[in-house]
This record gives sequence, C-alpha cells and structure tokens, in this order.
Amino acid sequence: MKKNYFIVSFLLMIALTFLSGCELSELTTTTKEVETESTTTTEEVVTEYTTTNLDDVLTEEYLNTLAESKIDADASDYIIFIYSPYCNHCHQVLTSSEYENFVSNPKIKLYLINTVDITDVFLEKTKVDAVPTMINIEKQSDESYHVSIKVGYTDCIELLVTHTLTNE
Repeated sequence: MKKNYFIVSFLLMIALTFLSGCELSELTTTTKEVETESTTTTEEVVTEYTTTNLDDVLTEEYLNTLAESKIDADASDYIIFIYSPYCNHCHQVLTSSEYENFVSNPKIKLYLINTVDITDVFLEKTKVDAVPTMINIEKQSDESYHVSIKVGYTDCIELLVTHTLTNE
C-alpha cells in the first residue's frame, strides 16, 4: 500500500516539476483515476500547454542531432515520436496501418527518437516518463508554440490519424 502512495506522490512531483519549469500562458489538464488497495484518487495530468519558449520542451539544435533530417526553419508543425525497441505498444504503433498511412501521406513532419540512442537528459528535458510518447509541436506565432503530449498506443494512433492527408 505504501508503494502505491509512493507512486502517486512521485507522479504528482513530476507534474509539479514540469509545471514549474515552463513559461505557460495556457494549460489543459485531464483527470485520471488512480486506484490503490483501499481508495481511488483523481490526479491531473498535463497533456497540452502553450509556451513562449520552445527550449522548455527541447532545443532545435539538440533535436537536429537526433533526427535523420534537419528541422526546416519554415516548419511550423511537427511530431516527435519517442519509442523503445523493447516496448510492445511502440512496436504496435510502428507496425499499425495508421502509422503506414501517415508515413505515406503526412500533413506534418515526423521525427523518430529511439530511447536507446538518447541520454536521460533529453528524456528529463522533454518530461518523457513512458513510451510510446508523441509530442506534437505547433507554431502559433514567432514567439508561441502549442505543445500537446500524447502517451500510449491509442492516443498516438489518434494523433497520427489527425495528421494524415486524406484523398477527399
């Protein structure tokens, strides 16, 4: 039981650390029920925010060292897919028909980052604590970015479908 309280406390500490490190002008949270042996609690999980400083999330220079192609200076939107080759859910995303369709008809750029190839500093800076994770970055103006973080198979697939060109 103490272990469950520790996990909930740890997750809340991560969320508070995340919120204190970013310059936020807008914040969207979702609630998630966490069940323990004796109680059910609700915690808030940050899923979207707007920032005036993209370095709160990552730096273009650092990301460019990890991606196969450079981020275009004109690129306004892109998705960063952080995965592990040892993760079954990541493998399911990468082999899904939705992923194949996105790769064939993307609306925006996709950068694949393998957790085996990167340092813990990057994971800490991007606040990634689970895979598969997709970070959708949309440039709203020269000084403002909307960042949406999707974690888990279902949310990642939904994001890919949203950003896939259709033949309509």
